[in-house]
Formats: sequence, structure tokens, C-alpha cells
Amino acid sequence: MQQGKYSLAYDMQELFRFLVDLAVLKLIEKGTMEKKDFIRTESFTLKLRASGTQKITNELNTWLNKTVSYQEKEVSWNYMIFLKVRELAHYLIGKRSRLI
Repeated sequence: MQQGKYSLAYDMQELFRFLVDLAVLKLIEKGTMEKKDFIRTESFTLKLRASGTQKITNELNTWLNKTVSYQEKEVSWNYMIFLKVRELAHYLIGKRSRLI
């Protein structure tokens, strides 16, 4: 494995990418994103301006604070991500013999 590579971190984020997708879809459905929130580059791709980034960040935070049932408790998605990463870390260092 090469130094400076964060493959496991990227793999973990993929498990929860759907929350970003839901946030973006919600912004599109509400008509919140505007043409001025994007920059067209020289290669004709679109990039977010700070205003667009702020809108997506705010909506994602809304989704991360929504609750979900986990092990008979109501927890936020934000806390659920923390729990799952900690669970994996404990498994990898031998504190747990299996993943839940």
C-alpha cells in the first residue's frame, strides 16, 4: 500500500454517498439551485461556485441530522456513520471478533 492513499476512507464514504445524492435531488426538486451557482470552465464542464457549495452543504447537514433506527435506538445519520466507522476500526485492531 502506498503512503498517502486513503482507500479505506473512500470506501467507507461510498456506503453513505446516497445521503449526498438525496440532498442534491432535494435541491433540484425544490428549485433551489440556480444558474449563478455554477461556473462553466474552459472545457465546458460545470463547477460549483461558493453559493452552490453552501446550498449543498446546508442540505447535506439537514440529511445528516435526520434520524434513523439503529439497534432499537433513534440516532442521526451523522452518528450512525461514526458508529459504523468505530465498529470497523475495533474489528480491524482486534477489539471485536465480528462486524454487526
